[in-house]
Amino acid sequence: MHQQDVYGLGIISCNTIQTDKHFDRAAWVKLDFIEASLKTLSGRFAIKAVKIGAVKNRQMLFILLTAIQQYLPSAQIVWDPVFNPTAGGHFFELTKTELAGKNAVNWKAILSKCALVTPNAGEAATLCRLLGLTKASDLSKERSLDYLAPLLQQISLFTAILLKGGHLAQTTPDDWLFYYEPGTNQARQACLKTNAVARDVTSKKHGSGCVHSSIVTAQLAQGNTLQVAAYAAKAYMESFLNSSQGLLGVH
Repeated sequence: MHQQDVYGLGIISCNTIQTDKHFDRAAWVKLDFIEASLKTLSGRFAIKAVKIGAVKNRQMLFILLTAIQQYLPSAQIVWDPVFNPTAGGHFFELTKTELAGKNAVNWKAILSKCALVTPNAGEAATLCRLLGLTKASDLSKERSLDYLAPLLQQISLFTAILLKGGHLAQTTPDDWLFYYEPGTNQARQACLKTNAVARDVTSKKHGSGCVHSSIVTAQLAQGNTLQVAAYAAKAYMESFLNSSQGLLGVH
């Protein structure tokens, strides 16, 4: 965020035991403490955008979104759906009922509170299941853009989706932005072309999804459009992912 000329204010949602290679477990912070932190910071600073990362479950996510809208009604909210961290393990609790699309109404209400959601291919497929747009038997297709694109266009009626291309079955890791254009009442999509060759294993980075969503949030805080923010994040990530040979990137 500092690289984007904004100041990031952090509110911790959980403490974790992890390294760049392995995730052990998380200890979740109580919601009243998180909300008190939000109230305190919003009373002191002019916060333009908020990024939500690791949360425990749908209930926690909804409460946080509602609190953000209460204290920061004009702030744009970016949700990075950290269902499974890169280092392994599980963050987000998802029941079989939810994965069967039985709580789709609740998930639509959640997405409607977000300006942007930033999933990778696997997380995008999970979102489609949560909304009842696809079934478990379809998961073999989740890495296909042809399969995901029409589903994400439907989701863009509730919130814009920035699909990270690193896990897609395509030659180059291009990102895709799906959004709804109010002026034309049309679902739109834009391809964010990569400037790098297809990456190898040495370019994988711990926390890359967090970095990506942070750049997008910082760009939105500066008043840029979703399209400008998405392109800026793509450009920054190309540099970050190729910044070192190890799992820890260099800013």
